[in-house]
Amino acid sequence: MTVISAVISTHCIAVSSDSFLTVYNSRTKLSEIIESKKPKIVRIEKFLGSFSYWGLAAKSKTSKWKTYDWLKSISNDSKDFDKLEDYALYVKDKLKVEIKSLGLEKKYTGIGIHLTGYEDYSGVKIPELYLISNYTDEFYTNIGELSLSRQLFITMPMEYKSDEESLNQSEKQLKVKDYLSKGKMFIFNNGDPDMFMPMLTGYKEAMNIAKNRNAIKDSNDIEIYRNMARRPIEMVTKAQRDFYKKGKIIVGGRVHDLVVEKATGKYTSTSGV
Repeated sequence: MTVISAVISTHCIAVSSDSFLTVYNSRTKLSEIIESKKPKIVRIEKFLGSFSYWGLAAKSKTSKWKTYDWLKSISNDSKDFDKLEDYALYVKDKLKVEIKSLGLEKKYTGIGIHLTGYEDYSGVKIPELYLISNYTDEFYTNIGELSLSRQLFITMPMEYKSDEESLNQSEKQLKVKDYLSKGKMFIFNNGDPDMFMPMLTGYKEAMNIAKNRNAIKDSNDIEIYRNMARRPIEMVTKAQRDFYKKGKIIVGGRVHDLVVEKATGKYTSTSGV
């Protein structure tokens, strides 16, 4: 397993992940770490976005097939698409074929992918996060058909989407733009929400204290959003290292991050993604 996060603001999209790849040993009933440094984030420069993933990372301990390598390869296909939505559908369909070709279709093989990027609406760039996953519950215990869904509009508070049924997709995305322009953020995490959310809550409370003391950085500073994505994962990594038994640790290693700025299209990473 892993922990990934995405923070989407009016200024940028920031993503982060840990680096552990683990495989479950059915004999010992423990997790074995097979990678602790490489990223789980792939750039998609055509759409100023990225992939990040959790769940299936490798077919087996000795297999040459890795999810990261597959995402890296398919990211090159983005150049053939004009719309992020069409590319997202393509990735979902290709992944379904890939899972079947690996012989994993009928096994307990869960995977989730965050596909972030910007879409153009009459010259206006609006962010989106597509979720591609075959997990059917928030505890990652049930596997179903691979599905694709937009996440931003549906996760806004109800007061921002009360007229949802009468809106077309462009109008929904303009609601997303308006929501972000008010200084709101979208914060997503997957992999281990039970560990991530307490860490995020504490970090957000620290931010609120800084606001109340009139000490917080300017909202244009993208490091705010990088840290919002990155710090909870750092804390989950340390908590598992400090408190978990050997063989039970499934989050850890190097923490990676990637931020892409809306205004300039510039990517930055403190970990070299």
